[in-house]
Amino acid sequence: MKPFLSIVTLLSVSGLLACRPAGPPDITRMAAGETAVAATPPPTWTPSPTIISTTTVTAVPTWTPDPAPTAVTNPTTPTQQQTTGQALPINNDLLFINDGELQIWQPQTGQVTTLLAQTESNMIVNGWRTTPDGQSVLIAQTPDNDQPGFTLFLFQATTRLLQELWSESDTYLFAYALAVDGRSVALITGTTSSQTGEGVETVQLINSESGQASKLTDCPNSRQLGNETNSFTYTLRCQSLVAAPDGRTWLWRDIEGVWQGGREQAPRLLVAHDFFEEDLPRIYSPTTDWSPDGRYQLLSAQRFEGSNRWVLDMTTGQTIAVPNSVTGLDKVAYWQWTPDNHLFTVRPPIYINGETDNVAELWQIAGNELVAAASLALPDLEGVPPAAPSQLGDGRFAFILNHTAAIGSLYLITSFEQPPQPLVNLPLLSGFWDSTHRQSLTWTPDARGVLYSLPTADTRQLFYIPDDNSTLYDLTPLLGSNITSLLWLP
Repeated sequence: MKPFLSIVTLLSVSGLLACRPAGPPDITRMAAGETAVAATPPPTWTPSPTIISTTTVTAVPTWTPDPAPTAVTNPTTPTQQQTTGQALPINNDLLFINDGELQIWQPQTGQVTTLLAQTESNMIVNGWRTTPDGQSVLIAQTPDNDQPGFTLFLFQATTRLLQELWSESDTYLFAYALAVDGRSVALITGTTSSQTGEGVETVQLINSESGQASKLTDCPNSRQLGNETNSFTYTLRCQSLVAAPDGRTWLWRDIEGVWQGGREQAPRLLVAHDFFEEDLPRIYSPTTDWSPDGRYQLLSAQRFEGSNRWVLDMTTGQTIAVPNSVTGLDKVAYWQWTPDNHLFTVRPPIYINGETDNVAELWQIAGNELVAAASLALPDLEGVPPAAPSQLGDGRFAFILNHTAAIGSLYLITSFEQPPQPLVNLPLLSGFWDSTHRQSLTWTPDARGVLYSLPTADTRQLFYIPDDNSTLYDLTPLLGSNITSLLWLP
C-alpha cells in the first residue's frame, strides 16, 4: 500500500492586506428601541482591494504530479499551549461560540470575555449570521432542547455593542438572516416543532434600528403527491433563508420552490421544485453562496440521499447544473466564488481503474454554461478526500488532505502549474471518514495566520498557525474544546 500524506494547499493569487489591532471589548446590553451609548471604538483598518485577473479561457492548464514520495517521518511542528494572559501578535479579535456561550478572545492581551452565557432556563447561543464586511453579527439564542422560544441579538464589531433585538417565547425559530447593510433582519418562525408534521411557518421582517416587525408571508408546507390510486402527503418545512445582495430582499424555500421577497417586493417564485408522479421530488434550496456581482446564486438541490449544486442566474431566471458536485454518501464537494466571479472547487475524488483522481478547479460562466478555466491534479493519496477548502483575505485558496496513518503536512501552491511546497507539519486525525470533513480553516483577515480545527473523538482541538511556520499554538486550554463557530472581527 502506498503511504498516506496530509496536505493543506494554498493557491496564491495576490498580496496581503493590512490591518491594525482592535481595542479591548466594551460590551453594552440594550433592549430594542433604546439608544446605544457607544464605547470608544477600537482602531479600524481599511483593506486594500483584492484583484484577481480574469483571462479568456483558451485551454485548461493541468499539472500532473510526480509519483507519491517516500513517507514523511519528521515529527509534528513544535506545539505551544496558550493559556489566559499569554499574548500572540495577531491583529484581530476572535468572536466564537463555545459550549453554547458567546465569547471574544483578544490575542494581544490573551484575555477571553463571555458576552452571552447560558441562562438558567437553558437558553444557549446556537449560531449567527454576519454582514459581508463582518461589522454586524446577528446572534440567535434558543433552548438547548426541542422547546419554543428564542432571542435575537445584534453585535456591532466597531463599537462592541451587544443589543437585544427581538424575542418570542411561544414560537420556534427555523431560520434567520441579516441584510447586507445590517439594517434589517428576516426570520422564519413556526407554531410547532420541526419534528411535527403539522404547523404554520411565517416569514417576517424586523427593522434592526427601530425594532419594529412586519409579516411578509405565510409558508405552505405540505402537498399531495402521487396519483389517483397511490397518493401521499409530502411535508417540507419553510427553511433556507438568506439575504440577497440588493439589501432589500430575501430568498427562502417552501414546499413549492425558492422564493424572493422583501418589504417593498411581494414574494415571487424563482425556481419551482421538480415534482414527479411516482417518485420523490427534487428540492432546491438557496445558500449564502452569492457571486460577488450579485447576479448568481449557488443553489443546493436534493432528491434522494445527498445533493448537488445548481447556479441560478438572478437576471434571466435560468439554472445551470454544476458538474461533479454531488455530495453525501461519503462524498463532499466544496464550491466558493472568487472576487472575479469564478467558482473555485475541490470536488469529490473520482475512482477510475483503481486510481484516485483528486482535482482542484476554477470554473467561469460563459453564456448559459460553466466552462473550466483551470485544473490542478492533486497527488494520489489512496482515497483520502480533500476537505475544508477556503479563500484567504489576500485571494489565495486553501484545502486539507489528512489521514490517520501519516505525518500531517501543510503545503503551499503558488499557481495551478506548480507542485506544492511543504510549509508545516500538522497533528493527525483521530478518525477517517467521520472526521475528515469536520476539519476547518479560518484565516485571519490579513492572511498572516490560520485557525486549524482538528476533530477528536467528541470534541475539537484548535490550533493557531502563523505564516512563519515555526510553531503550532494550541488554543484549546484557552478557548475550550467545544467550539462550533469562529469569526475574526475586522
